Amino acid sequence: MPDELVVCFTYNSQNIEGASAAASSFMHSDGARWSTVDRVWPIPMRVELAEKDKLEAARDVARQQFRPFLGISRVEMRNITEAG
Repeated sequence: MPDELVVCFTYNSQNIEGASAAASSFMHSDGARWSTVDRVWPIPMRVELAEKDKLEAARDVARQQFRPFLGISRVEMRNITEAG
C-alpha cells in the first residue's frame, strides 16, 4: 500500500479547490485501503511563467487551500481535528 498521496492540480481556482477538497476527504477517511497513507503532496501542473501577477495570485490561493496538508501527517491532522 502507498505511504504518500500526490495531488496534482493546475493553477486555477476551481481546480485548486477541487484538489484540496479531494485531499481533505481522503485524509479524513477511515478506509482500510488508504490507511497506510500518511502524507499528501500537492503538486502544481502546467505552470505558465509568462503572467507573473496571475501566477503569484494562484500560488497564494494554492498555499492557503493546501496549508492543512503541508508538513503534517495524517495522525497529526486527526489529533488537531479532534482537539479543535
